[in-house]
Parts: sequence; C-alpha cells; structure tokens
Amino acid sequence: MESAKPPRRRLEQACVLLQDAVEELEGVLDALPSPHAHGADEVHEAIGTIMETLRLLNTAYSSLETRDTLRIVRGVE
Repeated sequence: MESAKPPRRRLEQACVLLQDAVEELEGVLDALPSPHAHGADEVHEAIGTIMETLRLLNTAYSSLETRDTLRIVRGVE
C-alpha cells in the first residue's frame, strides 16, 4: 500500500518521477525541428515548473529530515 511508506520515502519517489518527466520533456525539446518551434515555450515552462516543484519538495524533505533528527536527539520515536 502506497500510504504505508514513510513520508520521506514517498517524497524521494516523487522526485524521481519528476526528474524522469524533465528528462522526457528535454527529449521532446530535442526532437523539435527548431528551438523556436510551436510549443517549445510551453515545454520550457513545464520544465521550469517541475524544477520549482523539485526545489519545494527538497525543502519539505529537509524539514522532515530535521524533524526526524530532532526526535532521535530528544529520544522520541
């Protein structure tokens, strides 16, 4: 069951999927006849949006990691 996985693990998996999506979109850009082909701007925007999402997920991951570290230090499990 997907919800049984710890939040950090789920964030890691989400990041992997988003990185794969970026690679796919970069492949789409490479396949376009020119850098200014119809739709290229939208693909660039999609890549930028995914990269911003990855930054936000990284922040969330760091917060979870900090929280977990504090629990260990305090002896709370």
